[in-house]
Amino acid sequence: MQCIHPRVHQLVVIGFSDSISNLYTSEMKSRWLAEFLDCTFKLPSIKEMEKDIERWDKYYLKRNSGNDYRRSCIC
Repeated sequence: MQCIHPRVHQLVVIGFSDSISNLYTSEMKSRWLAEFLDCTFKLPSIKEMEKDIERWDKYYLKRNSGNDYRRSCIC
């Protein structure tokens, strides 16, 4: 869900003030986090999470960002 850092599970980033369209995704991430905190499921391994981040950076962001792509924002 891209809101929990693979190596810092105590840090969660739900949303940021970019546009009104982020309200829906922030709500979905909040619901996902509530399910996670309720122990409904477990996180994948660190290795799996890092592979997913790499795939995200390699394919999705570069394809949709064009020349403006630098890297995912990690706050």
